Amino acid sequence: MFSADRRDTSTPLSFPTLARLVLFTLAAILLNVSSALADDENGDEDWYEVRLFGYVEPIVLVEGNIRMQARLDTGAETTSLHATNIETFEKDDEEWVRFTTEGDDGKNAEYEREIVHTVQIVGEENSRPVIMMDICLGNLQKTLEVNLNDRTELTYSALIGRNFMQPGILVNGSEKNTSTPDCDLAVPE
Repeated sequence: MFSADRRDTSTPLSFPTLARLVLFTLAAILLNVSSALADDENGDEDWYEVRLFGYVEPIVLVEGNIRMQARLDTGAETTSLHATNIETFEKDDEEWVRFTTEGDDGKNAEYEREIVHTVQIVGEENSRPVIMMDICLGNLQKTLEVNLNDRTELTYSALIGRNFMQPGILVNGSEKNTSTPDCDLAVPE
């Protein structure tokens, strides 16, 4: 039976013991992650290279060679691009969008893209058009869905979401500008 006089007689862990416990746990996690990434005996697992980037990295919009800083945001599902003069129109019975974006060097580019769908952001009145765009980060080039938004009031012209980062990109929250876009050697995904 439980006694009200029962006292906790355990001693707190010493720092070296706690440090060893933390290191052991991290090693076990890393071993599990690396084994999950490796091919299993039946070859059922996909292998991909894990890349580490900072939380802010330079990117290139491949068409037009527009360079800009982007924040890598693991909390955002979809990549978002700064766009102004957003104008929707119909072309070949499909809905399209025309927009302008500006690189960090002041170079502007105007694009026309078919709208894949629209997305409604919580707390925003209007929905955003979503298009397909080629983006280069480091030596990785992907064609992916990008939503268009006027990011004039925001620090970075682009936000890289999980749709670019999965699989295999890890973000170091204490580092910036750890890579240089190298689209000539880019790995198509």
